[in-house]
Amino acid sequence: MFSNTKDATLCRPMPSFEIVYVENGIFHDFTFDNYLGKYIVLFFYDIKDNPKVCPEEIITISKNMKLFKELDVVLLAVSNDNVFT
Repeated sequence: MFSNTKDATLCRPMPSFEIVYVENGIFHDFTFDNYLGKYIVLFFYDIKDNPKVCPEEIITISKNMKLFKELDVVLLAVSNDNVFT
């Protein structure tokens, strides 16, 4: 799935960071505590500064959602958009 495996960091402890996310119009403080013991694919994307690459990557990931679910992998996508976008 990766075009260049050097781009992926596999089987490493998740870095700690604080972030606010919006789900169904409600703001939440994010925590990795909900995902302890699970494999996570943390996907950062930047549509504003790189509009040509990101849609292709997002479409590829979307097409492979069944595989992620079968492998019990959590996919988390993070953009640099404002939470009000």
